[in-house]
Amino acid sequence: MNAEGEKKSFVWESTLEKAFPYDKLACPLYDLEQFEWILADDANIVFEDDLDIEETTVEELIADGFERKTQGENEIYYTQRVGDIWIGRLKGKLAEDPENIIQPYFAPPK
Repeated sequence: MNAEGEKKSFVWESTLEKAFPYDKLACPLYDLEQFEWILADDANIVFEDDLDIEETTVEELIADGFERKTQGENEIYYTQRVGDIWIGRLKGKLAEDPENIIQPYFAPPK
């Protein structure tokens, strides 16, 4: 269990350093400054087990910009970043509710 207020990372949390686009997403109905923002990757994902269904090869995926990754001990998948997903949480809520900690995402078993 994490200490109170400690944030766990999403498995798909982005490694890119980007500031939240307040100016682009501003709205008079709510204050985006009230939230803590996490940048996650929006990605196309192809599991190695699905390559026959997708009718593609590893070489074609790599040529299209996909990266090889491993989940668990031996589940191989390929991912291609296509955009940003911004996840917001009201500032201070994590420390107030330690049971509501961000959990890692794992794809469902096949």
